[in-house]
Amino acid sequence: MVDSTSERKRVLIVDDEKSIRDSLKLLLKNSFEVSTAQDGEEALSVVEDFKPDLILLDLIMPKLDGIGTLRQLRDREQRVPVIMLTGNATVQSAVQAMKLGAVDYLNKPFDVGALTSMIIGILEVQSSPARTPGYTPLRQADFGVMVGRSPVMQELFQKVEQVAVRDTTVLITGESGTGKELIARRIHELSRRSHKPFVPINCAAIPETLIESELFGHERGSFTSAIDQRIGHFELADGGTIFLDEIGELSLAVQVKMLRFLQEHEFYRVGRSKPIKVDVRVITATNKHLEDLTREKKFRQDLYYRINVINLEIPPLRDRFEDIPLLVEHFLSKYGSIYGNRNLTFSQDAMNMLVEYAWPGNVRLSL
Repeated sequence: MVDSTSERKRVLIVDDEKSIRDSLKLLLKNSFEVSTAQDGEEALSVVEDFKPDLILLDLIMPKLDGIGTLRQLRDREQRVPVIMLTGNATVQSAVQAMKLGAVDYLNKPFDVGALTSMIIGILEVQSSPARTPGYTPLRQADFGVMVGRSPVMQELFQKVEQVAVRDTTVLITGESGTGKELIARRIHELSRRSHKPFVPINCAAIPETLIESELFGHERGSFTSAIDQRIGHFELADGGTIFLDEIGELSLAVQVKMLRFLQEHEFYRVGRSKPIKVDVRVITATNKHLEDLTREKKFRQDLYYRINVINLEIPPLRDRFEDIPLLVEHFLSKYGSIYGNRNLTFSQDAMNMLVEYAWPGNVRLSL
């Protein structure tokens, strides 16, 4: 492979610390054409001649800091992707940088492998034939009804796309209000089963005495109040997907029947001696730590291994604060018509308060 300078991507390093500029240049020069600048003002002049494909931009610098430099780049319609580098990251500065178009940020001291992988990944997207003018993230902020452009959510969306095309059992974990059912629905929508039913059931909302009948159905006369035959949720989901939320609430007796279904793909209606076979994909979710429940003998270990073939963990809102401005815009757009089509906006101070809040209820209960 010919390593022609004209074919190599160009990276501009902007940092007021010479040692960092030199070390980064040494690290990257074998793979990229590299130039450096010691502050924002110098960087703006270098950009015109060097025309970088990516900029590594320090946040705290004399003369013109990273935020000011990024703002001027955008004012000049320079859409080159920017990674912010900082030893003093704050919530406000990180969010402000992302709003101005920074594609990501790393705290000093940063991991060399992580930085290199990030650069390569961004440049690959930038050079993709499907790329539109300006930097486009790996995925849009809207992923179905989910909203998120933060790295953790982009990684989650990528995993969902990978998982959806397979037919394996999925366990979705996360705090209440993080969107576990939304992720389950998205997996179904992207799967080969999308034209078949998606049947959600909250295991915590059904009395223990009725849960077996709800899941598997019952025959007429199988117990006192069974005046008619009932089709259970597993039969209703035949060909499609069943989503069992709060699976940690199932009794041990029902867990045994769940385990049999996952092993044999068949079940018995209550009061029926002949098994029923169905083709159903099972997705489960919980906000509890099932490992702890297995140690306490409240959840079967063999069932845990069966449902935990693939685990998708949804981060709480406080761990993806970069998405809060996007969520604000989403809900303003969604509900604006209900409140007289008013064009509501938030001041920077108000937005900072929203970003810094812990959001104990996450999205569903908080917004």
